[in-house]
Amino acid sequence: MSLYFRAGSRTSFSRRYKSGRDATNPEFLFSMTTTALLLAIADGLIDPVALARLQLASRGLDCDGTWVGFAQARRIHLGGEGDR
Repeated sequence: MSLYFRAGSRTSFSRRYKSGRDATNPEFLFSMTTTALLLAIADGLIDPVALARLQLASRGLDCDGTWVGFAQARRIHLGGEGDR
């Protein structure tokens, strides 16, 4: 099993995103990321999950990728933090 899949999620993730396209291949997620940022992520200084949640909220998407609007997406992903 690859390092980037959590236990129990590999099969469903693989079925959903196994298209052969680089854009959906998690192995290429950080291919354009600078070394400094990769080191900060590896050291726990940057939380990539929090950044992903922020990006989903900024796109107005819920946990399934369905448009729900910006306010609702902030509540889902940021716990309402973005309502200010």
